[in-house]
Amino acid sequence: MRILVTGGCGFIGSNFIRYVLEHYNPASVTNVDVLTYAGNMANLEGVVEQYGDRGIEFGVRMRQPRRAFERAGRY
Repeated sequence: MRILVTGGCGFIGSNFIRYVLEHYNPASVTNVDVLTYAGNMANLEGVVEQYGDRGIEFGVRMRQPRRAFERAGRY
């Protein structure tokens, strides 16, 4: 299972990522976030250390997030 999360650096998104990693065994988790007022990379601190690197990609900061979706076309 591969998961694409939009807004994963916000409060809800970061907790969703932690929940998925704790309760499921995804092959990869990709987070796309433009890091505006609500996005904060600090919300994801320690996730890789706690859950290991399962193909986790965090904080794709783009002015045009559509490009990130196109690059992650495997979803």
